[in-house]
Amino acid sequence: MEFDDDLDLLDNGTDPTYRGTRPSFLTVLCILTFVGAGLGIIYNLFTLFWVSSTEEFLTSISDYDDSGELNNSMTNAYNWMKWGIVAGVIGNLLCLAGAIVMWTMRKIGYYIYIVGQGIPVLITVLSFGSTFGSGLGAFGFVGLAISLVFPVGFIVMYGLNYKYLR
Repeated sequence: MEFDDDLDLLDNGTDPTYRGTRPSFLTVLCILTFVGAGLGIIYNLFTLFWVSSTEEFLTSISDYDDSGELNNSMTNAYNWMKWGIVAGVIGNLLCLAGAIVMWTMRKIGYYIYIVGQGIPVLITVLSFGSTFGSGLGAFGFVGLAISLVFPVGFIVMYGLNYKYLR
C-alpha cells in the first residue's frame, strides 16, 4: 500500500510546500549546536575537575567558625558553583541530544533542547538567590539577561523551523 504525498489527512500546521528534506537553516543550527554543546561539555567537565582540585586550597584560605567548619557563605558559594557546572554538563548533553533528534526531523528534539537550555538558567537563578540572599540584584540581573541572549535566540530560531519537524 502506497501513500500519496499530496494527501493531507492530518494537517498539523506544517508547511504545505515542505517535501521532506531538512531545511538549510535547520542544518546550520544543528551543526552550531553540535559544536557549541560539545565545547560546553568539555569546558564544564574541565572546570569541574579544576574546581575539585582547588577544594583543598579553598579550605586552607577560608575562614573557619568555632566548630571548625568552613565559613557558611564560602561553602554555599562553592556548592552552588559545583551545581552550576553539573547543570552546565547536563544542559549541554540535553541540547546535544535535542539537536541530534531535530537533525532526524523529529519535534520532540525541540522540547529536549528547551529543557537543556533551561536547566543551567534555573540553577543560576537559584544560586543567585541563595548566595546573595536578596535575589539577583542589579549586577546579577544584567549578567543573567546577557547570558540569556544566545539560549533564547537559538530557541526562537529552532522554533522558526518547528513546522518542518514531524
